[in-house]
Amino acid sequence: MLAALRARSQPFARIEADLIAPAGLRSAATARAATDAAGHPDSVLLHLSGDTQVSASIVIRGIPYQGAHGLAGTFGHVPIVPDGVRCACGQRGCLATVAAPAIVLARAELDDFAHVYGRRAAIAELAERIVAAEDRARWAWLDAAHWIGRTLQAVIPTLDPDVVVVGGWWGPFAADIEASFRDNRPTIGGGALDGLPAFTTARPGDPDGYAGARAQARDRLRAVLAASV
Repeated sequence: MLAALRARSQPFARIEADLIAPAGLRSAATARAATDAAGHPDSVLLHLSGDTQVSASIVIRGIPYQGAHGLAGTFGHVPIVPDGVRCACGQRGCLATVAAPAIVLARAELDDFAHVYGRRAAIAELAERIVAAEDRARWAWLDAAHWIGRTLQAVIPTLDPDVVVVGGWWGPFAADIEASFRDNRPTIGGGALDGLPAFTTARPGDPDGYAGARAQARDRLRAVLAASV
């Protein structure tokens, strides 16, 4: 992707030559997670959001974790629905096939609204209808929340995070996701696992992750400068 950006943007190529550290790419999910990780510096954090797509990011004690091949946190492509429909990625039953914004909007009969006014406005309208307990919107969301929770039942025992941060338009409805997750939990240990992990909503004011991206760039620059001393 960096190579494509260099080829399409001569100004970027010229600026990159003057950078102290090499340019790097981070996903929006990782940038948003970095914003919330600042409040949990010693934690393993799993950040979820569903504004543009079903996405997640993992931050381990302040450091984003992307895995050996950059695929860690591909939450939307956990194949969770048995015999589900074919996903654009080629798998069947991915979470994205039942919880992506376009899917939820269509089930809430807001796809025409999105076509006219844009997806962001349609999601805002959907959220208002869910709060107002409009049947179609509430049903569409609860079905998505059910599958998000089911996916967390598979992901959380593997990752074992301290906290799950729910961001984007999912944030105000995090309780529905948590309820779905906790509906099928181990009973061993006399309920010792009942409250794990903690669930919280994302910090307000940085829905697109700009603050997190700046923080990551600053930390990377500091590391490069420290290594050069």
